[in-house]
Amino acid sequence: MIAQSSIINLEEHKASGKLGLQANNILTFFKSNPHKDFSRAEVSELLNIRLSSVCGRINELLEKGHLESQLQRKCRITNKTVSPVKLVPQVYKVQLRLL
Repeated sequence: MIAQSSIINLEEHKASGKLGLQANNILTFFKSNPHKDFSRAEVSELLNIRLSSVCGRINELLEKGHLESQLQRKCRITNKTVSPVKLVPQVYKVQLRLL
């Protein structure tokens, strides 16, 4: 059973709009590859993060508008048809202005 304090902390974190460490690491990866798209399995392998964690964090980044879905293609890891994701161009431009 999940402790009530854990549930409350998770809800507070979501409400704050801040990204967690894994989401931040994934977003940093996409910012360093702004013109490429990646499947969730590719991100998982490249960053050595469990696929289930990558899926959750990418969903967060999609909801927050940092990433966007691309046209379907074959995954380089699984060879299955996937909907890869890519950094939203505005997020990359904001990063460049901050440098």
